[in-house]
Amino acid sequence: MALTLVLHCTHCLDERDFQQPPCVDGHGLDCPEVACVECGSAVMVSWSEVVHEAEVSVDLATAV
Repeated sequence: MALTLVLHCTHCLDERDFQQPPCVDGHGLDCPEVACVECGSAVMVSWSEVVHEAEVSVDLATAV
């Protein structure tokens, strides 16, 4: 199963699912590139920021 992130796509001008394509540079799962599943536009992500945001979301959900 591919990792899916919901990000703003500058080409579609809306929130879209982005998935990690096969990495041709040998990064494996740490590849910083994800692509919009609608239009194919690619962006680079910082996985440390994605993990941090997920941890913050979990902390907020359990705090309520």
